[in-house]
Amino acid sequence: MGKLREIKKNFEKQNDEFIMNFFKDTTNLKIEEFIIIVLCIKDPILREETFNSNIALFEKFDIKTLLKAFTHEELQEIGHDFLNKMKPTYVPLKAIFVVASQNTNLIIESFNEAQTVAEKMEYIKNVHYTFGPNNNLEAFLINQIDDSEIRYLLDTNEERKKDIYTTNNNIKLMDISPEITIGVELEVVHDEAAKLKNIPSLFGTFEIINETTLENEFEVISPILHYTNKDLTTLASVCDTLEKMGFSTNGTGGHIHIGANYLKSKEDYAMFLYLYGNCENIIYKITDRASKKKRKNALTFASKIKEELLESITSGELEENNTLLGYIYSIKKISKTRCRGLNLQNINNPEKNTIEFRMGNGEISFKELLANINLFTRLIQVSHDLNTKENQNPLVKKIGQEPDERKRLDLLLDLLFTTKEEKEIYKERYESNTKIINIIGGIPHKIDHTLIDIDAKRKLSKKVI
Repeated sequence: MGKLREIKKNFEKQNDEFIMNFFKDTTNLKIEEFIIIVLCIKDPILREETFNSNIALFEKFDIKTLLKAFTHEELQEIGHDFLNKMKPTYVPLKAIFVVASQNTNLIIESFNEAQTVAEKMEYIKNVHYTFGPNNNLEAFLINQIDDSEIRYLLDTNEERKKDIYTTNNNIKLMDISPEITIGVELEVVHDEAAKLKNIPSLFGTFEIINETTLENEFEVISPILHYTNKDLTTLASVCDTLEKMGFSTNGTGGHIHIGANYLKSKEDYAMFLYLYGNCENIIYKITDRASKKKRKNALTFASKIKEELLESITSGELEENNTLLGYIYSIKKISKTRCRGLNLQNINNPEKNTIEFRMGNGEISFKELLANINLFTRLIQVSHDLNTKENQNPLVKKIGQEPDERKRLDLLLDLLFTTKEEKEIYKERYESNTKIINIIGGIPHKIDHTLIDIDAKRKLSKKVI
């Protein structure tokens, strides 16, 4: 018997007074536990009042919460139980438990009773998550939607149709290992957010969730991607679809996750911090498209970390632990929170073992997005490769010795890329975005008089120039 069924069995034996006292004395109750227990209240009026007094719990509630907590069999049982005892009328909530019941006739009947496209989309979204993409019931319900924009977005998920929406791009791949994992979060806005908020995904695997940072904002979250033509073509298709359907990135941030597991040793992490720390100002400039001012809230959600990195180096904290795990523990203390331009908080997280780059502006132009993916993956790959090759690249030492930022940019690009064509987009970004900072401002940019040195054993030290 599962934990939740055990909870149900225990509370079904109790009277209503016991259950009400339990609610009064208990804090931090999980929402799935609350649902189970409130359904055990015998008095229908008391049950309704208890549920309604806690309705705030359900403001950001969706069927994915239930799917994480229950097996499909348990979910079906809870769905039937909830509908029989609660009889919800609020469509977003009703749709969750109607679909949870897995009763196809009831789902279709309730879907047909929905008054608006937005309400009908509540059912489609929940069917998508419950039965999986490309299921027959979802396809049947989609065919009942008349709105052409919604149909266009939904059709990208259908296996039989998505080839029509796939971008035929001949993507030029760089020398980047397909072993490196990539995750992309596209923050986008749309004037008709209310109509589109229940689109569950694009191309079957790119999930869409509602954001709260900006009005009318969504976040399109990729699955784990690899640097392959197939995965990048899907990403390009998502970008093209968003652009065609009127989505934009005005004021949003661009977040790219690179798998931290490609860095295998303490020395790999030290090399990465060395390169990033010496080039942080540069990276903030070359991760936005040319002539684009940094978004206003970058200091709030993507602040720089070099000051904390230097403090950690000076205090000797980075060298206190000789083990990889100890070094990672010290690294994570540098970024402190996830809202830094370089978010190190996910390293060694079993659910998301990544290094997240958050400094770039939001972007759905695939060309511009790919440039950032290329930059970050190469930075991670080179940080590892430099510790596995016998002959060390002389450019590495020069990066920590060059006081001129423009020359340091050239050294970084020469280290990461091989052709003039590969480097050009970053040079153009640097020149134009430096002018913007000098003329109209943007994220504060101090002249950096402190560099970081690295020795043969990959120990970092502070160097004032």
